[in-house]
Amino acid sequence: MDNPFATDPPGSDIVRFVSILSQAARHKVSLPVVLPQDGEWFERISGSQNRLVYGEYRRHMKTIGYLDQIDRLFNAPATMHSWTTFSAAGSKSHEPGE
Repeated sequence: MDNPFATDPPGSDIVRFVSILSQAARHKVSLPVVLPQDGEWFERISGSQNRLVYGEYRRHMKTIGYLDQIDRLFNAPATMHSWTTFSAAGSKSHEPGE
């Protein structure tokens, strides 16, 4: 997966993430999704590709109430990883036999 985020680094209170769905989405989700829909946002889901869902969330106590929305929206359990962790894991080369 190419970097789905702008090249500008996020603010210190923003975490970019990729969630991996356990199976293909059972619903077509109209993106982007901003949570909550009114007022200050705590989670933004900006896109998806196959079983990967990506976006940003704020480092705030209220955010925890919105993080499980990916499971509900896509009707599949998801595992969330920061973009930094996800991209680092994808860029490591593997030697034969590892």
